[in-house]
Amino acid sequence: MLPASSLPATAVATFVALVATALAPGVAHADETISSRAADDAAVGRSYFAPTALNAPEGSVTLNLRAPLYPAISASINATLTDRIEVFVGAGAAVVLDDEGNNPNRLVGGGVKLQVLRTASTAVALTGSAYRREAYFHTDPFEEGWDEPALVIGEVGAVGTTCLDARCNTIVTAHAHYLPELRKGGVDRVWGGGSIVAGRGRSRIVADATLGREADDTGLLGYLGYRAARETWSFDAGLLVVADGSGDVLPWPTFGVSARW
Repeated sequence: MLPASSLPATAVATFVALVATALAPGVAHADETISSRAADDAAVGRSYFAPTALNAPEGSVTLNLRAPLYPAISASINATLTDRIEVFVGAGAAVVLDDEGNNPNRLVGGGVKLQVLRTASTAVALTGSAYRREAYFHTDPFEEGWDEPALVIGEVGAVGTTCLDARCNTIVTAHAHYLPELRKGGVDRVWGGGSIVAGRGRSRIVADATLGREADDTGLLGYLGYRAARETWSFDAGLLVVADGSGDVLPWPTFGVSARW
C-alpha cells in the first residue's frame, strides 16, 4: 500500500499520464470530419453536463446518466431520428438532507436538438425543452404552510461545436440558453458556457465551465475529468466544482455513463 503522503503525487502523475495519452497524435481516421466523432464516442452529444452540437448516428438510442450533480442525479434517453434531429426525455433529482419544506426536488421533461448547420469542422444546433416539478404543500416551521403550484420551466438555446485541428482530435463548444418560467410571475433563468473534449482515441480529457443566473443569484459549475470512449458506451470520471454567490466552493467527485444501442 502506498503511504498517505504519496497519494496526491500519485494522483497527479496518473492524471498527467491520462492527459498525455489523450493529446498524443493518434492514427489518422479515414473520415476526419466533426461528424465522424460520433462513431467512436457514445457520449458525443455532451461534454459532461453541457451539450455539444453533435448528434449520435441516425436511428440510435442513447442512455445518459450523471451523478452526483451538486449532489444530484440526472438521466436522459436520447433518440436520434435523423442525422440532424434528436429528441429526448429526462429527469433530475437533488439530494436534500435537511429540507423541511416538502419540496420534491425533482424535474421531469423532454425536448429536441436540431442541428441547423454542419460543415467538415463545425456544427451548430438549436435546442428546445420543457421540464415540470410537481406541486406540493410547503411546510414552514414559523408560519402557516402554503400550497406551492407546479413549476414548469421552458428552455431555448443555441450550441456551436468546432474542431481545433485538421484531424478533429479536439473539439470546443460554446452554448447559451434562456429558461423562462412558464407561469405568471415566474422567474426567468439564463445559463451558458463552454467546454472542450480533447483526444480522439479511447482516452479523452473533458473540461466544462458553465455560468447560470436566476434573479439576483449567480452560480458556476466547473468540471475536469477523464473519459473512456467507445462506440457503444463511454464512461466519465472527474471532479465537479460548484461555486455560488455566497463564496462557497464545493468540490464533488462525479461520474457519467452513456450507453448506445
